[in-house]
Amino acid sequence: MTLTKSEQLEFWAVLLSNQNHLSESEATEVAKSIHKLLHHLTTDYAAIAFYQKSGQFKLVKGTLQNYVETFQKPFKVEMLNHTIPFWCADTNLWATFEVENFLGWKVTY
Repeated sequence: MTLTKSEQLEFWAVLLSNQNHLSESEATEVAKSIHKLLHHLTTDYAAIAFYQKSGQFKLVKGTLQNYVETFQKPFKVEMLNHTIPFWCADTNLWATFEVENFLGWKVTY
């Protein structure tokens, strides 16, 4: 299912608000941050902080630069639901995190 950017941000904000007891404005800001992260990852690396489903904290270096090469199709952020894929440079494997488990990100050099 393809969502517009505003629909996707709203969907993610509801997930974040429900799961993490964030206010609507806080959840919207986190959703926007995830959206910015995904656009950054298409051309560069970032440090990504999140909790795994098991509750274990993870801080990894990730990218989406090789998405097209690996999957033979363009990366489309509007096709994502609540699971966010990325290439983990620490393990050299594809990995995911759930929107509601996202903590933050920073540009890496």
